[in-house]
Parts: sequence; structure tokens; C-alpha cells
Amino acid sequence: QSAWFTSGPDSFLEGTNNILASTTLPPNMVATIFADTSTQAIMDGAFTDSTGILQAVAAGAADVTSYISDLRDLWNLFAGGNTTLNGPDPCFSNVLFFQIFSTPWHTIEAEVKRFRCLKVPSIKGRSDPAGAYLTSICFGTVTTTTAENTFAGVEGGREVKLHIVIVESTLDSLSFSRSRFHERAGRP
Repeated sequence: QSAWFTSGPDSFLEGTNNILASTTLPPNMVATIFADTSTQAIMDGAFTDSTGILQAVAAGAADVTSYISDLRDLWNLFAGGNTTLNGPDPCFSNVLFFQIFSTPWHTIEAEVKRFRCLKVPSIKGRSDPAGAYLTSICFGTVTTTTAENTFAGVEGGREVKLHIVIVESTLDSLSFSRSRFHERAGRP
């Protein structure tokens, strides 16, 4: 759901190829490739759905995995979630959210609170302690039912399993400058 780029001359092509390769390579190799090429996302679903869930469900998926850093993006897909966001920044005003699931968002919130979480401990004596950027990773599965949403292209009544990975970090995507990418990836 994101557009990816690198610091190389064929930035977008190389970024896309790195993402495609990441689905078949071991995680340590992916981390090395991403650090060496400064691979990073530059945009996502922005004014609709930044989780990729809406697009997958609209395409007919019944089993979806999504990596999420802001749970508000998830809640807004469920009944009772926000339909619009008019933020203080004019660049991000008039964001639309489409409720594509019939389960109330607060019911899903309660299920997500029961997910298993791995907290990153700090390590005494390190100048760059573990957890300086990554604070936790939570994961779990919720089962829900689609709600009719013509605008999003979703038909109602289908059961969908959502496998959610929640990455909590002190960083946001805009703070990934190329000059500090290697440092944050733990590389010289």
C-alpha cells in the first residue's frame, strides 16, 4: 500500500524490488538490504486507508495481514469509527475513512488489548539502548464481518480474519532521514 524508494539512481524501481524480495528472504537479509540501500516508504493510503485492509477486503480477501503503527487507522474501518478527519494541518484535512466492518470499533479495541505484546527492554550501559526507537510489537487475530460500503467497493456479510501486527516506535515515517538511516538500522 506504500510507495517505496532508495538512495540509488533508480530509486522507486529499486525500492519496489526490495519490497518484493522481502517476501521471500530471511528477515536479517532484508534488514541488511534495507539499511544498505536506505529503503523506506514515502507515502501510504493517505486520504483513505493507510492499513491496506480496505483495499484487500474490497478485492475479495478473507484473510488479511496488516502492519499498523497507529491504531486509529484500524478503528476507523469499523462501525462507529470516524468517517472524516479535519486536522489542524491543511495538508491533511478532509481525510475520509470508510467503515467496511459491522463490528463496533470498541469491540475490536477490547480484542486488540488482549493481543500478545513483546516489549523491548532497555540495556544498562549502552549509549544507544535497545528500545530507543522500537518500543514494542503486538500481534493477534480478530474475526469480523464486512458491512456494505458501496463507495469502498465492499459487499456486506463476508467473514474476514484480520491478522494484525502493531509496531510501536518513538519514530514516525517522516523522521527517517537518509543520513541517519544506517544509525537507526544499527549499522555504521
